[in-house]
Amino acid sequence: MSDQQLYDALETYRQKVNGSERIRRMIANWEPHLLLTPSDREQGFFVKFDGSAIGPVTRGRPAGDGHLIEIEGAHAELLSIFTGKTNPAQAFLNGSISVFADDKDQVKLDAISLVLWGL
Repeated sequence: MSDQQLYDALETYRQKVNGSERIRRMIANWEPHLLLTPSDREQGFFVKFDGSAIGPVTRGRPAGDGHLIEIEGAHAELLSIFTGKTNPAQAFLNGSISVFADDKDQVKLDAISLVLWGL
């Protein structure tokens, strides 16, 4: 599996979130960086939630010490989550991914997945 697949999955996720009025209301005034860190790759990707939308997908890590949510797991697992094939809450509970964020951020990400994919 290529890095491009994860990039494309995150880009599709970004477009779906930005295209959903319901989700845009859910993420109003929420401005973290979401960092995906594949444990089996050298580099990940991040996006910035910007109040009511998600900005462009960027390779690497965000600069600075702002509000950061990091999801770490195998490339295949992250790809499965961000294409709607795997429930992220279940992946977290079974130890397939690690999420470094506060509980409110995790709940918000789970709610986005529920609205997008019914997971």
